[in-house]
Amino acid sequence: MLKPAKKLFIIIDANALMHRAWHALPPLMTRDGKVVNAAYGFAMVLDKLLRDLKPAYAALAWDRAEPTVRKEMYTLYKATREKQAQELYDQFPIAEEIANAYGIPSYSFPKYEADDVIGTISHGLSTKNNDIETYIVTGDMDALQLVDDNTKVLFLQKGVSETKLYDENAVREKFGFGPEALCDYKALRGDPSDNIPGVRGIGEKTAKILIQKYGTLKNISKQAKAGRLEQVSDRITNLLRDQKEQAELSLKLATIVRDLDLKWSAKEAELGEPDTEKLRELYKNLQFVNLLKRMQPSVKPQFIAAHEGATSSIATCRSENEIKSIADELVKQNEIAVFGIEKQQNLFSGKNIAMFFAYNDKLIIMPELDKKTLTLLASVFESETPKKIGHDLKALSKLLRSFDLELRGATFDLMIGSYLIASHSRAHDFASIALNILKAKVPELPKTITDESELEKIAKSVRMFAPCAQEIEHRLKEINSWKLFCEIEMPLVPILRQMENNGAMIDSAFLAKLSKEFEIELSKLEKQIHKLADSDFNIASPLQLAEILFEKLQIPTKGLKKTKTGVSTAAPELEKIRNEHKIVPFIFEHRELSKLKSTYVDALPALADSSGRVHTTYNQTITATGRLSSSDPNLQNIPIRTELGREIRKAFIAPKGKTLLALDYSQIELRLAAVISRDQGMLNAFHKGADIHTATAASIWETDPDKVTREQRRSAKAINFGILYGMGPRALAQSAGVSMEEARDFIEKYFEAHPGIRAYIDSTKKQAHSDGFVQTLFGRRRYFPEINSGLQQLIASAERMAINMPVQGSAADIMKMAMIAVDHLLQDQNLGEIKMIMQVHDELVLEVPQAELHLVKDMLPRLMCGVAELNVPLLVELGEGKNWDEAH
Repeated sequence: MLKPAKKLFIIIDANALMHRAWHALPPLMTRDGKVVNAAYGFAMVLDKLLRDLKPAYAALAWDRAEPTVRKEMYTLYKATREKQAQELYDQFPIAEEIANAYGIPSYSFPKYEADDVIGTISHGLSTKNNDIETYIVTGDMDALQLVDDNTKVLFLQKGVSETKLYDENAVREKFGFGPEALCDYKALRGDPSDNIPGVRGIGEKTAKILIQKYGTLKNISKQAKAGRLEQVSDRITNLLRDQKEQAELSLKLATIVRDLDLKWSAKEAELGEPDTEKLRELYKNLQFVNLLKRMQPSVKPQFIAAHEGATSSIATCRSENEIKSIADELVKQNEIAVFGIEKQQNLFSGKNIAMFFAYNDKLIIMPELDKKTLTLLASVFESETPKKIGHDLKALSKLLRSFDLELRGATFDLMIGSYLIASHSRAHDFASIALNILKAKVPELPKTITDESELEKIAKSVRMFAPCAQEIEHRLKEINSWKLFCEIEMPLVPILRQMENNGAMIDSAFLAKLSKEFEIELSKLEKQIHKLADSDFNIASPLQLAEILFEKLQIPTKGLKKTKTGVSTAAPELEKIRNEHKIVPFIFEHRELSKLKSTYVDALPALADSSGRVHTTYNQTITATGRLSSSDPNLQNIPIRTELGREIRKAFIAPKGKTLLALDYSQIELRLAAVISRDQGMLNAFHKGADIHTATAASIWETDPDKVTREQRRSAKAINFGILYGMGPRALAQSAGVSMEEARDFIEKYFEAHPGIRAYIDSTKKQAHSDGFVQTLFGRRRYFPEINSGLQQLIASAERMAINMPVQGSAADIMKMAMIAVDHLLQDQNLGEIKMIMQVHDELVLEVPQAELHLVKDMLPRLMCGVAELNVPLLVELGEGKNWDEAH
């Protein structure tokens, strides 16, 4: 029998939330001129928290204006923080009034911070209220030190729109150690945001090594004093000795107080009926239209525990006989939920994994499987039946592959289903899925197991896989995305796993030579930059660069964004001052070269296996448009059209006796724009096989195609692509190298020549506003929750993305369909030696034995052109070569 689910207490870091909303949202004013953007963001998040989490208790924690005990300890504490405009602080009482209308109390304490109030309440709940679970809602990583068995942090990850739930496992995965060591970690490396000094000379990497080895600052200092520190240099040991007092001060500054004499109680924070009349009055006066629409006569929060009272017998199987018996039972099932996880190795054990199965009313835990015992489950994994439900089935497939087992019958990946329902979100971990789909609170599934006490918690999560799958299936059918899930996304999973396993061969010797060439060029650029600055400085340091540009060289800062430490030197800001001084273009060049060197030229050989292949990871649930992304290495970020990008592509090579074959969809997004918009001019151009940019230029300038100049074609190309990304006159002027007036004229003439595109843009915006989503030709939806926010900046951004989504998303769908078709062809024709090795943008790269090249050179382009029936022809350009650059 499962224990009843705990009630939930949420503690909101009100200051952190208000600051996040202030920076995330553009200025929003009431009709009488009152700035209310932070209060609006606060109210939106609060409303979402109450609706989604359904807490039984809630409280706000606030900072106070007076100096704190930490400031008394260290006068420079938080000294680098820039005071915000008074308009932000004027909104604090509004936020408190909104919370009061919900019946949520506010707490603060003289000379202490909101963190300490949160620490005191959460500690009290952990030690005295075993039937209450605590979520701390904050945008401040400091709160992670408070995480324990009973306390989690719901971190505001991206502005105020996305969150990540941190339990103890998630903290360990992020830092490499538990919450209890975070203060000691900060005492070593410092914290620039709070201006905590730490030990100067010790960075993130060294601090992690020391914490993982010795646990606490006290132990580290003791070992440093005795001269017995391992894994670090003598210099680090001396730094720790010399700065012992500073480290101890930093530890005090970083540690959240948990025992304030604070007058609070769970009963006071218990949620009842909100004062809906008061809320309506507030939202009406503040002109929070969307929140006013959401108000119902009663929004009484209630705690929902998914499957409360459900029973499942849990069996733990360790012996071979037990595993065989369960395997015999599993193969008879129609459908099972399955999850596998690697166990942390020690000196005395090889690689082991734990497996979890749920079916009917049974939960099975197999806590210790090695290669021999895992083979006993081969009949389960390598058969199409039973059908398998899981979370991140590609990861499970890779795990099993490392034990020479294949995963077949993987029919339902919860992560992918969640993604298709809400591609605008990145919260597709199982804890978020359970919360969103079943309103159930479960811990995040860990990446590895360090303690067997975690097994039962994981098993209870696996028990929820099937109910989650049922609800996701229902929702996918409701939004007409079930076919997309079954016929495109799920069949792609094993293909991506195989591509990752195949890997791409690199030429490490070529990269070593290229690294030296880049080093020489960087040195030249550095000297040039230092000469122009008349000063030696660290070009990679934003602080030092800002000092040179804006103080020494006196480059105007008007219109440039400010950060906590001064004027921003991020690329978009430097772009604004590119023509203000000769030094700026050299900085761009230095940055690009430096990034390519560190990210690819030097990193690729380190990522290669013993056979010289790099194995990227393809991410299927990251981009909102449906495109694949990749990581370690990120293939999508290799520049396509620059000489430097070409040099890096040369490093991807074909093994001896093989050739790289690149198949690239030509102008697929423009072809799809023609299909979706039904613009007759574009349709005619593609049917005739005309150059689309020349055709566009001819229609804009009302001339014959053969009289179009190079400059006219370049401008037409810029607008052809730019219009699909919501490009306005300013961006077009910059892209095409024309004046703003000329750019406006081009756009107007473009729409006159292509009325179908104008109609498409207008109708797509209208649909996005009315339905809240747009979709591809194949049923992939993208939602835009911010499009009716009332905030012009968010609306404009959402409209641009909505215009682009049907086109770019349909291109992504077609590429995935092509990958599936190519895979089927290679299997059907018994061409197993031909391997798909990379998918980047609109390009698919294969490794082909030279003896089989003639078999597929004509066949594959025809196949890829025919995967979708459209009223314009698709075109696939084929290239071949000894390396990727030659083939591209």
